[in-house]
Amino acid sequence: MPTECVQGLRTMGHDVKVMPADTLEFGSAQLVQRLPGDDIAYVAGSTVP
Repeated sequence: MPTECVQGLRTMGHDVKVMPADTLEFGSAQLVQRLPGDDIAYVAGSTVP
């Protein structure tokens, strides 16, 4: 995020915390979904920024 944007948000009173790009504090996700139908089948995915 550009420094000007961070400063603008802070000026408006927001508590902005700039995190390192490789942090797991924000932006990771895991999911498993059972597919419809008579056969039991799943789709899974995982992402880390």
